[in-house]
Amino acid sequence: MVRKKDGSFRFCIDYRRMNAVTVKDAFPVPDVKDALDSLRGAKYFATIDLLSGYWQLGMTDRALAFCTRRGLYEFTRMPFGLANAPSTFCRLMHSVLHDLLYVICLCYLDDIIVYADTPEQLIERLDTIFTRLRAHGLKAKASKCVLFKAPIDFLGHTESAEALRRRQRKLQQSGIGPLLTAFGT
Repeated sequence: MVRKKDGSFRFCIDYRRMNAVTVKDAFPVPDVKDALDSLRGAKYFATIDLLSGYWQLGMTDRALAFCTRRGLYEFTRMPFGLANAPSTFCRLMHSVLHDLLYVICLCYLDDIIVYADTPEQLIERLDTIFTRLRAHGLKAKASKCVLFKAPIDFLGHTESAEALRRRQRKLQQSGIGPLLTAFGT
């Protein structure tokens, strides 16, 4: 069990040995820089964080099992740590939001940002997104959703109508800053 930022716990299993022999899924995870470019010029933003990300995806009958001192258990929902989990989740979100991506919203794994030029337009777009999520049985975590805020923090960047800039402090704390810099993002 690993403690999350909010104090709750995340159940984790070390899948390194299994991931080493897993045939990797080629479905692409979006490029952060390309995704953020579609936000330029928008004035109103909302971020939606899906509740328990991967746990919302059901597993097939050939579910993954793990052993403990108390017995053998099988997952019915997709756990964290699987090599193909990000690709599988991206495929789902692409399927759910395919015609809306880069038009009214963008999605990076379980984080969605909705953008608009007017408050009324943002409300309409949020209604569209929430209707689509509900139709596919996906739930958002209300405490992590942010509506009508500018600038808004998304994927380690701050987006506003004026500029897109890196949140250096957050990136340095996470240890990802030098990596992003090395890739020119």
